[in-house]
Amino acid sequence: MATRDADLDTLCAVAGCAGDDLLPAAKRNARRRVTDAEVVTLCVAQAIMGITSEGRFLATAKKRLGHLFPAPPHQAGYCKRRRRLADAIE
Repeated sequence: MATRDADLDTLCAVAGCAGDDLLPAAKRNARRRVTDAEVVTLCVAQAIMGITSEGRFLATAKKRLGHLFPAPPHQAGYCKRRRRLADAIE
């Protein structure tokens, strides 16, 4: 289990760095605590983990990836931002 968690951590770090490099700079928004790159990284982690339910994924991510995402988005915000970033994710 520890190796699998380390691999997921590495994947998230690489996806986050790629997202920071490839996504356009977002407008500042005081209410957002999670960047677009972090949302894309969470989407990649969700796909790799094979969890189709956003609610279940966010609960699992809080436990398994909480050290990487100390302030994960709420389900409604995650879904809305994921839809907005769909083209970038593709």
